[in-house]
Amino acid sequence: MEGTGVESVGICQMAYDEVNDCVYFAYRNNGKNPALYPPTGIYCYSVKDDAVTCLIEDVTAYGLVVNNTPSKLF
Repeated sequence: MEGTGVESVGICQMAYDEVNDCVYFAYRNNGKNPALYPPTGIYCYSVKDDAVTCLIEDVTAYGLVVNNTPSKLF
């Protein structure tokens, strides 16, 4: 069972993007009063801007990976 009352909020995992100097993290808002905290989702902390941005809201991520090797998918 995840997100019990004793596990109120948390950062599940962090991944550093050395190319863009950003830290991505999965955040879970499992608090007893969730309105006091940011929503569950995937966030980005920009070292350059000293700012946190929510990238995807309402997803429960268990891990993150940053691929610093530029590639072409198609």
